[in-house]
Amino acid sequence: MKLRYGFIVVCLGLVFVFAGHMDAQDAAREHVAYCNNVKDGVLPDYNGTYKSECTSEKLQEISKILR
Repeated sequence: MKLRYGFIVVCLGLVFVFAGHMDAQDAAREHVAYCNNVKDGVLPDYNGTYKSECTSEKLQEISKILR
C-alpha cells in the first residue's frame, strides 16, 4: 500500500515538473515573439521594456530555455 502511494507521489511530482517546464517554454516563446514584433514594427513597445529585455544577451539566455 505504501509503495502505491509513493508511486503516485512520484508520478504527480513528474507531472508538475513537466508542466512547469512547458510553462517556462511558453513564456520564453512569448518573450521572443514580443521582441521580434516590436523590432519589426508590428507592435508598439507597450510594455516599455524593449531596450532592457530584448538585448542580444537576454535573447541568448532565453534561447537556452527553448532547447
